Amino acid sequence: MKCVQHETVLKMANAQPSLTANVTSYLEGHVYPEKKNIKLCHQRLIDRALAPLLRLVGEKDDRFQSEVPRTSDCTFGVTATGGHRFDVLVPLRNLLTRKRQDVSGDEKCFTYTDSCQSDNPYVAPLPGFGFLRTDPAVTFLQDLCGREEDEQGSLLMPGKVLRRFCRLLEEAVNALEQECFWEREPTVYQVTVELQGPAVALTLLMRGNSYTVSLLPAVNVNAWPEGTLSQWPHCSWMSLDRIESVKPHFYLFAIRPKGTEDARKLWCSCLYPGENLLAAQADEGRGYPTCRRRALDAILAMQEENHEDFNPVGPRIIRTVFLHQCVQYPQDEDWEPDKLGRAFVDLFLAVIQALLKGACPHFFLPETNLLAGYDRRDLKPVADHLKAILNDVVQRPDKTFFLGDVKGRKEYTRLKTTCGPKF
Repeated sequence: MKCVQHETVLKMANAQPSLTANVTSYLEGHVYPEKKNIKLCHQRLIDRALAPLLRLVGEKDDRFQSEVPRTSDCTFGVTATGGHRFDVLVPLRNLLTRKRQDVSGDEKCFTYTDSCQSDNPYVAPLPGFGFLRTDPAVTFLQDLCGREEDEQGSLLMPGKVLRRFCRLLEEAVNALEQECFWEREPTVYQVTVELQGPAVALTLLMRGNSYTVSLLPAVNVNAWPEGTLSQWPHCSWMSLDRIESVKPHFYLFAIRPKGTEDARKLWCSCLYPGENLLAAQADEGRGYPTCRRRALDAILAMQEENHEDFNPVGPRIIRTVFLHQCVQYPQDEDWEPDKLGRAFVDLFLAVIQALLKGACPHFFLPETNLLAGYDRRDLKPVADHLKAILNDVVQRPDKTFFLGDVKGRKEYTRLKTTCGPKF
């Protein structure tokens, strides 16, 4: 890969052969072991509390049956992942079923029915549903309410689904408490359920730590709007197999857009799982070893550990820039393992360029700018500050505190307080 505008920085990177070794040491000696421990903790929390709760919710109302989440799923940590806080998209697979064979549908729409209209004799009839439609011409907002005459009774109003899911979780928590389930080892001392925006937040006290898990009930439409598919980039990296792996992961969740007519009836598209899946599979392909994922992991770890320095750049901005880099440089030869230092610098520079231009196109919807809500004049000081961080990493790869341990990073922040702009 080549970046003409930043040739000086790249020369410094090439002059420091230890940068690749230091990034590798940073990942293998600090980032990956720490992430592994956090994931194990999250999975134990899922097995101990979330799995039994979701199973009981599905038993109480089979419209709300869902798979037990795992930390390896692309629906895990869709917007937030931390040691004591994370979120999980919860696809409700029985909330929608494909249309019956004898139901005529509009060619321009996907038509769905509830389980009481299903041809499957093993699905119990459930009241409160109607025929449902989603228009593929609409990208972000979808109307999944029932027929007009059944509007008030349709369960698929986003708010109704969310409140129903919240009540079912509260009932499940109380039912398990009556069974003394929470007293088993490891003991869960407190479980609270709270409705927070488009999510139901569970707060659990276990092993002396308080954990907050945000559950986002979602509908898996399983069909991306045609207008969106036509905008997807195509190259040797974004192969047909990779596209097919992403297609099943199109979800709608119950967030209410502001200033939209009939907003209470609209579901919003959730594209995070598709982005997460592509990033996770970045190194998969022709069997040629690459460093794509390692370059991304290193910068994501730096952002997480120095989030005030990166603000407003978050994981999604970095991940989106990374996916564009994968398309711009699709050849595996550009991402050979011994080029990790160069790939790291190129990705970091791409983030800085996005800030300077005030533009970070959405990967699936390129006409949408993820930085549109920020003034370019406010982003320039952040870009300048990230340049200073990158220069420190490139010039002193074996001594920089930004690729060091936790103690080193804290010392750097305390001693170099003038490094960052005042936001």
